[in-house]
Parts: sequence; C-alpha cells; structure tokens
Amino acid sequence: MFLSVVSIILLVMLSDVIDAVSQTFLKKAINLLSIEVRSLKTAVKFILSLIRLKLVWLSFAVSIVSLSIWIFVLTRAELSFAYSADSMRYIFMALASLFFLKERIGPLRWIGIGSIVCGVFIVSIS
Repeated sequence: MFLSVVSIILLVMLSDVIDAVSQTFLKKAINLLSIEVRSLKTAVKFILSLIRLKLVWLSFAVSIVSLSIWIFVLTRAELSFAYSADSMRYIFMALASLFFLKERIGPLRWIGIGSIVCGVFIVSIS
C-alpha cells in the first residue's frame, strides 16, 4: 500500500535534511585539512588524512541513515514523484552551507535554487 503524498514528502524532506547534515560534516572535515591536491601523491596523502578524521566517518554513518530512508521511500512511492520531491535537497544544502559553513549565497544563486525547485515541482505535477 502506498503512503499518502504528505507522508512521502515528509520522508523525502527528512532524508534531504539528514543528507545536508552529512555533507556539512564532510565539508567541515575537508576544511580541517591543509593539503592542496596537485598530484597523485598529494591526492593519496589527502585521502589518507581524510579517512582518519572522525567527522568523515560520522558523515558516512549519517549518509547511511539518509539512504535508508530514501530506500524506504522508493518502496512506497513512484520514482518520478519521489525524485521530484527530492529537489528540496537544494534548499536544505544551501541553508546548511549558509548557517553551518558560513558560506555566502548571493541572490542570483537563491534565484537559481528557487527556479530548480519550481521547475521540478512543475514536472512532478504534470
């Protein structure tokens, strides 16, 4: 039996919020390293340093939670609808970047994010 549309949307939003947390942890971990990747040798050094950070493993664990919710959604909803609802991820990622990473998000980027979300919404209801 399919869940209600509202339930699906709430589960997708939960998955998206959790994924934004995961990506924020990963970005914070990357920012802790001062290795500039310019060659294969520095890339290997970067990866080895990265996997030693607890934030990276926390990010992976949180991603598994998000993925689990997403898999549940896919068992209960049509892919075209679920994937369209998943466009809220852009908003949550921008908000996480703004508040937790202190990144600047200009008006043009907000317009772009809004356009993507509106466009996907229109596709999903058609």
